[in-house]
Amino acid sequence: MVESNIYLVTGGAGFIGSHLVDRLLQLNLGDVILLDNFNDYYSPLIKQRNVSLLKSQYPNKVLDGSFIIIHGSINDQELLQIIFNKYQITHIAHLAALAGVRSSTSQTGKYMEINYNGTQNLLELAASHKITQFVFASTSSVYGQTDKLPFIETDSCSKPLSP
Repeated sequence: MVESNIYLVTGGAGFIGSHLVDRLLQLNLGDVILLDNFNDYYSPLIKQRNVSLLKSQYPNKVLDGSFIIIHGSINDQELLQIIFNKYQITHIAHLAALAGVRSSTSQTGKYMEINYNGTQNLLELAASHKITQFVFASTSSVYGQTDKLPFIETDSCSKPLSP
């Protein structure tokens, strides 16, 4: 018996996330769970429009449960536990985060709570559920100020621009 792939896309209502969800649904590689808190970092209406467009493009997937939309936070450990226990997630694309270097330096605690602790929540659940397919999207600001271009994954991240 072939196991079905189940993709969890955090930050799935944002620009990149909604495009990734669209592509996964187009390719029909498995079920897709979109998780987003629809925060107001930028207009929640844009995120809602992104999700509405996905729902209108894939109504049968919504109806048959192969496309699931969950309004929630990566910091809600109880919700994450429910999601991981209910669905046999095989792949995670972690795109949820607060972005913006300027804001991150003035609101460090908020950014640490969401970006660091939320990521840690996902990593711990991925490990305990034996999920080996985990993609984490970040920004070039993790490399700090450097003249070396292009960046590569092995470059030092010891002096990021934001916390």
